Formats: sequence, C-alpha cells, structure tokens
Amino acid sequence: MSSDILKRIVDLLGLSFQFRSFLGYACYAICAGRYRSVDPSHFENDLIYLIGSGPSLDEFDLLSIEGSTAILLNSAVDVHEKLPRSNQSLWLCADVNAFLTTADRVPTEMKRIITVHRFDKALQVIRKLDRGRDHFILPKPSIRRKYPFRDGSHSGRLYFRPRYAVRAGKPVTLRSIDDGLVYPATAMLLGIAIALLLARKGVHLVGFDMGAGPGGYSRKTINPNSSDPHRFPVKTIEHFLAGFREEGEAKGLDIFNHSPYAPERILLRGRLK
Repeated sequence: MSSDILKRIVDLLGLSFQFRSFLGYACYAICAGRYRSVDPSHFENDLIYLIGSGPSLDEFDLLSIEGSTAILLNSAVDVHEKLPRSNQSLWLCADVNAFLTTADRVPTEMKRIITVHRFDKALQVIRKLDRGRDHFILPKPSIRRKYPFRDGSHSGRLYFRPRYAVRAGKPVTLRSIDDGLVYPATAMLLGIAIALLLARKGVHLVGFDMGAGPGGYSRKTINPNSSDPHRFPVKTIEHFLAGFREEGEAKGLDIFNHSPYAPERILLRGRLK
C-alpha cells in the first residue's frame, strides 16, 4: 500500500471520529438566526479601538480614548469600566474556551459579537447566548488541515472546522460581519477585519503583543493560563496584517498598533498614550 493511500485512509478515519463537530455545526446552524442583536451601522465611528489583553494594555492610558467605538477582545472586557462613557463598547470573542470562561464577566448592557474557532462544545456555548444582546456569526464549514500555517503534532490531519479567510493562498477581508470566516492564531485578526467595516478614519490596536512583553497578559485581566509566545506564528499573522493594511489604505484608513513589544512589522506604530 502506498503512503498516499495510507494517508487518505487515516484522514477518512480521523473525520469519522469527529461526530461532535458535525453535530455541533448542525446545532449552531439551527440556532444562529435567533441571535442577531447587533446592527453594525450603530457602531460605525471615526476611530475604532481594538483592545486586547497583552501586557502593554497596562501601559496604555485608556482615558485617552474618547468618542470612539471600543471592541474588547476576550478577557480585555475586564477593563471596560476604565473606558470613558463617551465611548460605545462591544465585546468580541472568537474562541470557544475564551467564551466559556469569560462570557459571564461581560456586563449585561454590553452587546456581544461571538463566533467559534471549532464546532464542538456547541451546546455549552448556546446555553450562554442571549437573544437580547448577542450577535452570533455562524462560521462557514470546511474540511481542512488543523494547522495549515505551521508545523505541529496534528498539523497534517484533516478536521471539520470553520473556514479560514483565505482565497488562493491570499487573505481576504470581510464584506459583512456575517461572512462566517475566521482568522488563525488570534482574535485580533477578526477584530481588525470587523473594524475595517466600521471605521471612517482609522483603526487602533491596544494590548496586541503577540505573546511578547513583560508577562503573558495584562495584570488588569483575568486569564486562567499563561500566554505562550510560540502560539503566535508571526509570519502567518503578518501575512494577514499585510492584507488588512492594503485594504485599509484603499479605504483611506490607517491601522496603528500601539504595542511596543509585538514582533510584527507590518502596521503603523502608534505611541503609547
């Protein structure tokens, strides 16, 4: 038996054991239409701030953000009270585990945009969704390699998972928040894609350190695990950032990263305020 035939058999056997993922997608597809509480036009603004939970968040003066839209990613919701009331805030989560551990800390009055990076644990996620404030983005399904952008113990296996925002090897931006595409490695990429739909003048990234800096996470946020710098494939992230920068320039939008630590070298660097 050739190695190619053996590999295909292993792939098929692997997919056969992913019943929970197929069932999870079916559950999401049935329920997604119930959770459409966010009108994106309501959050359009001159400036969109994306706030991550990297350690440089502790060095940024959140009081300097005025009259903007702030999108808080995952555990960065813990700093929402430090934002001036002149801002409007959203919570964005694209990770199943982050949603399950953080959703209960999101203020009840804050709108939430939620998607998932895999289809299992669907019932646990759905139980925490709220029709009054949640907008669930149903990911488009695909059968793909788990880690198509990096090496890893499972990088060669096929999985039934959400579709990456890639076409012919090139990153794509969103036409609407409901496109159902996900981005690899970090929720910040999806945040930027959404911000490019909402911003009229510019997009600013705060606390986007990609595992670098003093400590894994901001001391102002609650995270159950320490950050592993190796989980951030820099070249892959830069590949997507380059696509975002090109899209931003076409729209007359600048994208600033205010992190002094992030290893990416694609975005404009903003000074800490």
